[in-house]
Amino acid sequence: MINRSPGLVNFGLLDELPSLPKYRGIRTPTVEIIGDLAHVDPLTVSLLLKSRHFQSIAFITDCVLEGIPGKTVMYGNRQIQVSPSGRTLSIVGTTTLAGSCSTLLGTFHSLVNIFGVPIGKAVAMLSENPARIAKMSHTGLIEVGKRADLLLFDENVNLSRTVVSGQVVFQTN
Repeated sequence: MINRSPGLVNFGLLDELPSLPKYRGIRTPTVEIIGDLAHVDPLTVSLLLKSRHFQSIAFITDCVLEGIPGKTVMYGNRQIQVSPSGRTLSIVGTTTLAGSCSTLLGTFHSLVNIFGVPIGKAVAMLSENPARIAKMSHTGLIEVGKRADLLLFDENVNLSRTVVSGQVVFQTN
């Protein structure tokens, strides 16, 4: 907070606004968050998950490169490099965060295993909610007439099969 005025983060954590004239007609925003635990601290992610209804949260990623530690590429006229952990990218020669190597599958595992989010709610925050926000009515849900790329998991929530447009494209033994 600065001078007692809340910032956007505070506004985003509210599930409803106070019943005051200055807030009349304002809807609370949907929160889009990069869930790689590098862009946003895990404590803030936890606070968000406890403050907002799961249907108002969309987890996204800014993954631009596979997580091979030390790998460098040109991106937007800048040379970026994968961190030693393989989780993030920085502009070469700096500590400036330039993106992540985080996938939505990794975010799914964090939501379920670190934050204890039920699988159905995690799936909604990773597929249904982003599709609704982007007005992509042809995807995001498993329904007749919608595109459904599916990830199937084993009893330990490990990826066992990936189905894209009805075709199995990945399967564990």
